[in-house]
Amino acid sequence: MASFQQQLERENNILTVYIQTHTVSIMKLWTPQLMIFFCMVLLSVLGVLKEKHSSRHEMLIEECWGEPNVIECTRKCSRALRCSNKNYTCCWTYCGNICWKNEFMVTSLDLQQQHTE
Repeated sequence: MASFQQQLERENNILTVYIQTHTVSIMKLWTPQLMIFFCMVLLSVLGVLKEKHSSRHEMLIEECWGEPNVIECTRKCSRALRCSNKNYTCCWTYCGNICWKNEFMVTSLDLQQQHTE
């Protein structure tokens, strides 16, 4: 009788170990899949938000006509291609997107239009 109970306990232990390892192996499979799923959902949501943001204010940046000096090259535009000072306009040049005074851009654009006429 004692050996029968020992055999039942041993089978219960084996069954318990099997269930625990089976559960752990299922968790090992589901964890990466859930992480990939959530990352994909997050990336798709962020992509939609970026598309909405970029299509709302589609701006084309103009070239700076002239050669900015070193100090003017340090005045960088924001990521939205805006300048903090109202008297400056964002334009692109050899040193990147910079904020340059409006008067230089207007006079240089006027000069360019005069040369083309």
